[in-house]
Amino acid sequence: MVMQVRENTIWADTYDVVDHRTFSSENGLSTFTFNAAGQILVGNALGVLSTYTYDNDGNNSVVQTGVTLVTMSYGQESQMTVHNSGATLNTFTYKPDSMKRTEKLGATTTILIWDGSDYLQGRS
Repeated sequence: MVMQVRENTIWADTYDVVDHRTFSSENGLSTFTFNAAGQILVGNALGVLSTYTYDNDGNNSVVQTGVTLVTMSYGQESQMTVHNSGATLNTFTYKPDSMKRTEKLGATTTILIWDGSDYLQGRS
């Protein structure tokens, strides 16, 4: 077990023989278990359990916390295209150079303006 203090928080982590983190605890209040790829499988924050599922490319595709289900879909290059929390559907599009072009967060669509790789502004 490795213990660290980061930003006034005590973290205790456990690793397997090939140095993959298998368990983490934040101040003893929140705990996380991981798969062999280092992805969170189960989180327990103050007694509230969350489970995590991943697609074949390793992207987080489902998070379930209690009865709340959040699903995410990804396009080419593992860019998130859909984030659906049940109450809100968010969608994202990308330019051919992989820069995000639009964000539709609920009913509001924002077009992102870029100067090369520098984000300048968003226009709704």
